[in-house]
Amino acid sequence: MKKDKFDFRSLDLSDKKQIKMLALVIVMTCIVLIGTSYAWFVVSREGGKQVSVVAGTLDLSYDDSTGNTITLVDQVPISDEDGLTSTGYTFEIRNTGNIETEYSIYLDNVDLVSGEVRLDDQYVKYSLTKNNATPSVSLVNGLTNGVLDSGKLGVGSTNTYTLRVWLDENNFNSDATNKTFKKTLRVEASQVTK
Repeated sequence: MKKDKFDFRSLDLSDKKQIKMLALVIVMTCIVLIGTSYAWFVVSREGGKQVSVVAGTLDLSYDDSTGNTITLVDQVPISDEDGLTSTGYTFEIRNTGNIETEYSIYLDNVDLVSGEVRLDDQYVKYSLTKNNATPSVSLVNGLTNGVLDSGKLGVGSTNTYTLRVWLDENNFNSDATNKTFKKTLRVEASQVTK
């Protein structure tokens, strides 16, 4: 039996187009496979360099061990001059970490015990002195979100504060009698970001 030779010229036009398209698809597939293999080879090579990240230490120390306390038990309203000379509550904030820190000092309400009624902040004045600076006087209800002070502390730095609180003689009335003023200090710190 004699085998016929295939003659490309004997195909009609649509068969030729299909064969050319098939050949083109095969060539394009080969190019994509070769390119992908090369990209995978290039991307998957390991480098010899190592990257190290060492985090700093954020540590803020709050020291109120001086023994000073503020008490408004059985207090009478006094002038600002007398308030500024009253016994203050002294505390220190110290950056004992190895990165600069930002901090905020808050004056927060404390839960009252049964039978106590909270004194409105509008009747209470305070003075917060930082590092023996000149004191200023403000009403407690003038604090924004309870923030007494905010600042930054460098590594190894310390800020010393004295807080004085008294009943305002110019604003005190019968609505404020037999009520309790209880607050606590809270300090929050975060790393200075650059």
